[in-house]
Amino acid sequence: MSYINEYLHRVVQVVEVFNRQANDALLDLFVRVRQAGGRLFITRFGSSAGNAGHAVNDFRKLAGIEAYSPTDNISKLTVRINDDG
Repeated sequence: MSYINEYLHRVVQVVEVFNRQANDALLDLFVRVRQAGGRLFITRFGSSAGNAGHAVNDFRKLAGIEAYSPTDNISKLTVRINDDG
């Protein structure tokens, strides 16, 4: 039972420091990027590179934002840069 109590204690700590204004500002930025037809580049290295690739797929599929992670498909990235500027 102590594991559950510790987990819930940490959840409360996270909720207490969650910055709603910063989160709203970030969401507004993503909306503007999508509306402007902008692109999102997410970069992580080492074992976190997979997290970047996963986030890219979520932004593409769920948010409709053109997104790339250089560590996922460098050939596609360089072709887009070459063809689209």
